[in-house]
Amino acid sequence: MRYLCNFSGGASSILATKIALENFGVENCDIVFCETNSHLPFMNEIIIKARDYFNCHITILNSGKKLEDLVLKYGHYQNTKLCNYCTRILKQDLLLKYCKEVYHDNDYIDVLGYDYSKKEIKRAAKFILFKGRGCFPLIELKIDKIQTLDILAKNGLDLKEHYRHDTHNNCVPCIKAGKAHWNYVKKHHPDIFNKWLEIEKQLQKEGKANCLDTYLTDNKEPKRHEVNCTGFFCSVNDFGNMIEKPYEFLKENYFQGIKWWRLGK
Repeated sequence: MRYLCNFSGGASSILATKIALENFGVENCDIVFCETNSHLPFMNEIIIKARDYFNCHITILNSGKKLEDLVLKYGHYQNTKLCNYCTRILKQDLLLKYCKEVYHDNDYIDVLGYDYSKKEIKRAAKFILFKGRGCFPLIELKIDKIQTLDILAKNGLDLKEHYRHDTHNNCVPCIKAGKAHWNYVKKHHPDIFNKWLEIEKQLQKEGKANCLDTYLTDNKEPKRHEVNCTGFFCSVNDFGNMIEKPYEFLKENYFQGIKWWRLGK
């Protein structure tokens, strides 16, 4: 059985990937990172550190497309499922093509860095309903975000400074994010904010968007990790809520018998 480690560059996916490598063996795991060309500048540094931490190759997939070009083409409907195209084109389509070319008709299991929290457990349960199988090391070992950062720091990969201000490690101008994230961008990355404000104004004239200058009038101070994502793949309120007890559902049917093995807390 092959394991596809969906490496996003975030702390949770780093630890989940490391645990998978320790449990299933480097020879049975593939680590894949989807480059959206819209990450924060320090993402390249994290990828290099993670590669050294894993001591193995990371496959980087890149569509060559830019988020702003997609938004200008398809529009931007803040906080609706109509903006799911960015995840599909920049990530999902690349992964599907990769899996078809690498695995052919052979079985493989996705490894995802969902941590041990109510929200992430729902996401994992929804992923199972969507994909049919999956491996969630942090949920299985009951490791939350704070524990994840502590474990990585103890193992020589301290990312706490990165998480002190940044709400997530995905695209900085996340078109699925809410007010808190965009106020964070406005405060810490004003050049990016102003660029996207102009894009929003252009799209508003074309009837394709609701504008950020009215969307952010309350100047709400961003809270850590507060992102209101409503895209199909990221939402926790759809399929995940179809399962009454998502943790028990995962434990009874999809846990992989993961142990700490050589990786110590």
